[in-house]
Order: sequence, then C-alpha cells, then structure tokens
Amino acid sequence: MNVRTVLNLFIVAILIPLLSGCLSKEGRAIMKNDDIKEQIEEQVSAYGIDFYDLELEADTDDMEFGPDQKFPLVKNMDELRVPVKVIGVPAFVVSADFSIKADKDGKREPSLMEIEGIEELGDFLLTHLYLLHHEKDLKALDEMDGVHLEEVLVKSESAQEGSLIYSLIEDYNDGKFRNAVHYDKLMAKHQSQLPNYLPKITVNVFSSKEDTMREKFENFVAHLESGHTSIPRAEYHIYSSSSEEDSEKLTKEIRVDGKGL
Repeated sequence: MNVRTVLNLFIVAILIPLLSGCLSKEGRAIMKNDDIKEQIEEQVSAYGIDFYDLELEADTDDMEFGPDQKFPLVKNMDELRVPVKVIGVPAFVVSADFSIKADKDGKREPSLMEIEGIEELGDFLLTHLYLLHHEKDLKALDEMDGVHLEEVLVKSESAQEGSLIYSLIEDYNDGKFRNAVHYDKLMAKHQSQLPNYLPKITVNVFSSKEDTMREKFENFVAHLESGHTSIPRAEYHIYSSSSEEDSEKLTKEIRVDGKGL
C-alpha cells in the first residue's frame, strides 16, 4: 500500500464521522417533520389502492436515509427508505424508496420512487398457507434427532407471471389466507404451474461427532424415502454439518411427490 493510498484512507476515516455528524442534525429535523411524514403516508396509501387494491401503511417512525453511492457509510439525505406494512392476515412488510431532494429554496418534499417487495407477496402467502396446513407433520420432521428444517419455500404462479398477482390479492383481501380452510383451492389456483414443481424444504442434519452425524443423516433420508403418507409433499434439500472441522459433508436431494398439494 503506497503513501497516497494510506493518506486517502486516513482522510476518508476522518471525513466520514464529520460528515455523518453534520448530516445528523438536519437529518433528525427531517425525520421529525410531520408534513414530510404525512406526505409519505398519503403517497404510500394511494399507491397501494391505485396499483394493487392493497391497504398499505407507511411506518414513518422507522424510516431511514439511504446510503450514499460513493461512501456507503455516509447517509444520503436525498433519499429515504420507509418500511411499509401490507394490511391483511397474515401481515406482510415491504419497503418504499422516496426522493427527498432539496429545491432551490432548500425545501424538501418526498416523492415516491418505488415500492419493493410486493412481487414476493405470493410466495409469502403460499408458504404461510403450506406451513399452516402441514404444521403437525413438519414439526414431527423438525423434532427428529439432529434434524432442523431451515427454510420452507412455496413459489407462486404470480412470481412467474406478474399479472396473476391481482387474482391472489383478491383472495388475500377476502381473508382466505387467514387459515388453511381453503388450502387445496388456493394451492391449485396460485401455486407455481411449472412442470414437476414441488415446494422446497432445506434441511440441516447436525451432530457434534461425525459417526453419529452420518447415522442421523441416513435415518432421516430413510424416513423420507419410506413413503409414509404423513411426509409433506416437497423437494427436500438435505445437508450435514458437524462441530468436527474435518468431518465429511453429506448432501442429498429427495423428491416426495405424493398425492395432493
């Protein structure tokens, strides 16, 4: 590292805290500005109704400035990121990005740039529904010796075809995702229609010792391959882990494609 590089890093190290400190006073004033908060809440609410027929609620008490493009540690006072709650059961959280650049008179007014995450609502709702429907059987798998279900994901058709999200939102607004009563109909209607598609479950099999880890791994694999009707239909991605650094890493994928959804 040459002298110039060291000097530049030293200058940056000094400037970042100073810049952050200078911005924080004005930043706090922006965060407390009731007019700005009200405009953000109104724009988010209108966007939800106009574009998705969704009730959206901006959490202006938890908003923050976006990062500067050149100096990520420095806050960019021209942009705000605001958490947004999708009102429904189950509730879902997305985020809204606002431009809040000062005009020639130094006045700042928020302007909605985009809301991110609504396209993931379908996956969230179907995964939630799947977990409700299979709660007992998934819990039984998770309680097997050394087994931990790390992630469950059900892909929605709206993730592949964006226009289909409106049909899903209609069912969401009607409260059909509150429980698993409509499970079969909703899965048939909204689950991904890709050929041979199955929900994905990531499973970790852990043991502090390699010999017992292999035994636990093989026991779990054997259970999935047993064809027992209580095992939820899914594509299981299984991997092993051990506290022994040089232990063998075991992996396996198993498709349990029984009847139903």
